[in-house]
Amino acid sequence: MSELGALALRLSEATDISTAAERLAEHLRGLTPGAAARVYLLGPGDKCSACPRADHCPEKERCFHLEASLGEFSRPVMLDQRVPQQGTPWGRVFSEPTVARVESIPPELQGSTDEEDDAVALMLPLEAGGETVGVAGLRVAAEHAVVAEEDLRVASFLTATAIRLLRSLTMANRRYESLIMVNELGRKVNSILNDELLLRQAAVDIHRTFGFHNVMIFMVDEERSSLELRAQASRYASPIQAHERVQIGEGIIGQVYQTGRTEVIQDVSRAPSFVRWYADTKSEMAVPIQIGGVIEGVLNVESDVVGGFSESDRLVLETVANQLAIAIENARLFGMVKEREDRYRTLVESSPGAVLHLDTEGRLIYANPATMDITGYSKRELLANFKFLEDLAAEEHREELQAAVADA
Repeated sequence: MSELGALALRLSEATDISTAAERLAEHLRGLTPGAAARVYLLGPGDKCSACPRADHCPEKERCFHLEASLGEFSRPVMLDQRVPQQGTPWGRVFSEPTVARVESIPPELQGSTDEEDDAVALMLPLEAGGETVGVAGLRVAAEHAVVAEEDLRVASFLTATAIRLLRSLTMANRRYESLIMVNELGRKVNSILNDELLLRQAAVDIHRTFGFHNVMIFMVDEERSSLELRAQASRYASPIQAHERVQIGEGIIGQVYQTGRTEVIQDVSRAPSFVRWYADTKSEMAVPIQIGGVIEGVLNVESDVVGGFSESDRLVLETVANQLAIAIENARLFGMVKEREDRYRTLVESSPGAVLHLDTEGRLIYANPATMDITGYSKRELLANFKFLEDLAAEEHREELQAAVADA
């Protein structure tokens, strides 16, 4: 109990998940002489291409990652860094709530000496709060197995609790940092009032800020018959084949435009509707861009690993899409205002009648070319010599004009 208390204290001081796993391995390693321990955590199969088991692994989406290893083992650590769930004792134990005593020691726990004949493997899932985060394995002499079982049960629960807490804290910190970056991104793109420049800059900034491998922004065309690729930022090489448009309902992008709901595909090889643009894409997320209640486009990001997107990534991308929608709407409104202003200016400049602008105090601030023709003054002379509109009128009309301007 004293040793378990010390483990609980060391776990409370851990600042990351790897350290928590190492604390458990250290504790288990110190239970009896000759003991050896390994801690595997469940995670995405993000290194399948470099894994020695890749050729015969039945499930590449999720596997066990070796986080801590202490003791004597017969094989190099690199061979055991990734363990598939299916077809291994680790996978079978993962679904069991109790300690499993395995007489036939798994390759990952086998030792390098002849003392193996008297050894057994104890394996237990790391479970707390209804969530299983990994598996712990311990090789001990058979005579110490009963005592080690009781210790392993408590130690695994303490470690699983610490890992769940650390994951929650990590996710909270990541979300906080991401939202700060989203705010900065929104501030930047909202200052761009050109539609095309805005989309290109947004794609580049999303790519750089959040590290997504491929970022694409699609906008619906005028006939609303297809989605056009308007901006992209990528670390991928050339696409398999050039695409510029996606039909409505085609692939994940076209489906998200139809449904208006975010789609996350953690393994594109299992998505029949996936349209492959790049050979390296393993997972994809598509988020609708909604402007004024109408879906106008899709923000699409891709990763070169299976299970490349977390719930935090989803929150970030949906927030970014909302910021992008506001920026696009502002750019469009600015364009409309500018177009109307240009049209109005053309009408005023070409009008044969005098058109003057006054400020709220009734002072002259603008006169169109026709005013110069009518009065015979240049623009500079007019604005310098006549401060108020009534100054231009005949003396007997000034009071009446002044009252009219004041009422206006």
